[in-house]
Parts: sequence; structure tokens; C-alpha cells
Amino acid sequence: MVKSKDQFVVTVVMPVYREEEHHLRMAIESILNQTWRAFRFIIILDDLENAKLKNVIIDYAQNDSRISFYINEENKGCPRTKDRGIRLAETEYVAIMDADDIARKDRLEKQMYKITSEKLDIVAGCVRVIDHNGHLLYRMDKLPLEHNDICRKMKVNNCMPHPTWLMRKEVYITLGGYADIQGCEDYDFLIRAIKGEYKLGTVGDILLDYRLSTGSVSRNNLYKQYLMMQYLQDKYYTHKYNYQSYEEIYERKYSEQRAKKYARASMHFENALTYIAGHHYIKMIISMLRVIICSRDYCIKIIRYLGQNG
Repeated sequence: MVKSKDQFVVTVVMPVYREEEHHLRMAIESILNQTWRAFRFIIILDDLENAKLKNVIIDYAQNDSRISFYINEENKGCPRTKDRGIRLAETEYVAIMDADDIARKDRLEKQMYKITSEKLDIVAGCVRVIDHNGHLLYRMDKLPLEHNDICRKMKVNNCMPHPTWLMRKEVYITLGGYADIQGCEDYDFLIRAIKGEYKLGTVGDILLDYRLSTGSVSRNNLYKQYLMMQYLQDKYYTHKYNYQSYEEIYERKYSEQRAKKYARASMHFENALTYIAGHHYIKMIISMLRVIICSRDYCIKIIRYLGQNG
């Protein structure tokens, strides 16, 4: 049975860095306007010198007692900042939120119902992927919903969007939190949760508008993230190469040329998804052909993921 909406059993943790002010306001207000009213909201600013965002958060905190505001004394990065917030939480459940996303008003209510009624440990939700200006790019609404299907899909890719997580804090503490592998810390954590026999699930409804980053830094890191995923898959599942470390696979496979081609392929694939959503099928086919031309690695990733649907 779902916990009462009047009980403070969940804390939302949101790290803030250098997001645009109006994006941050939309993210904060989407949490404050939840139908599940009884929650704590921990916001941590990871940029000591960012007076503009600091003042924005202080203004919200002064008008809503559910908000607790912290500032990192030095830049810790997103994983360590989330870790700090989770450990500060004093509730049974913790929800993750990014500072440029928009939660649906019933996000917490639907997730709390699923995690309690099905006795799960971690739940996620489906998302709408939007661009910088809030325009729809595509939907991620065909995610596996049940534990066994999630476990199968996790062997090739992360199918539980990190900004939609709601989990039991005890699980996070028992597993030792995020590993120090920024960019894949969520994927690694979920695999360890599965290996630890914790139960996962996903709400089949759209719970979040996920703002897709198109910055060059993010694009340049995509191939490094892909190699990290390969390392984790080999470590936990395939044991084909027995890489001793991420550095080993990086030395074997990384090159600037491969990274640039992989980033271009990712862009074309996202365009293809956008064209599908808009029923522009000829443009979708052209974009997929560009994916094939750009990066063999990206094609292999797509084929493996689609193969898991069988």
C-alpha cells in the first residue's frame, strides 16, 4: 500500500551547476508543484561563485520550508554532488532531479505508488526528450517496465533514465553509492543493484521532460562514455576481454577520429528519432544512413540494443 501523501518519506535531490536561470526555475517549480506534497527538497549548488543562481535558490528556499539549500565549497562534479545530497537525506526514499529538466506534476505520486505497491528498490519513468527551447525531439516511452525485462536490456544499455530515479536510500548506502566514473556512474550503480538482487521497475507513463544537452563538451565525451559502458559490460557480463581497467580499453580503442565520428553518428541518430516522431520517414532513413556511414561503433551499439528486443 502506498505511503500517505502527508508523510515525509521522500527527499528530492537536485544538483545545480551553471544551468540557465529560467531552466532552473522551471525545474524547481515542477517539483514544488507535485501532487505528492509531503517531500523534502535538497538543492546543492556546485558552483561557489555563481551568485545569480545562488540568489534564485535562496528566494525559493525562503518561501518554501521543504527546501534545504547547500553550497559546495569546491566544484565536486555532478555524481559527487548527488552523493552528498542523497547522504544528507533523512527519508526512506530519495528521488533524483536534474536542474534543467521538468518533472510532471504526478511524478512522485506515481513512483511512490509503484515502489511501495510492488515492493521495489529503484524505479524510473519514461521521458519526453526536449531541446534547449523546450521543443519535443522524441519520446522514450517504450522502456522495459518490469524487473526481468530491465535486467535483460541492461546488458547492452542503460534503460532507466537517471533523472527519473526514485530509490530506497538504504539500497544506495548498502551499495556504497556511485563509483568514481563520471558519465556512467548511473549504469554501474544499476548493474551492481541487479547483481545485489535488488528489484527494479519503471513507470510506463511520461514523468519528465528531459532536456538534451547539445554542447560540444557533452558530444566529445560520448565515445569515452561508450568505452566505459563496454568496460562495465565486460566486467559484469561477458568477460570476453577481461579488461583490468577502463584505462586499458581506452588505450586500445580511443582516438580523436573515432570520438568525432561517434558524436556525429549520435547526432544523426537523434535526428532520426525526431523525424520518426514527426512522421518524416524519408528524412529518418537518410539520417540512419548517415549513422551507418559515420561510426561502426555506434551501429554495433544500436544493433545490440535492438537485438535485446527479441
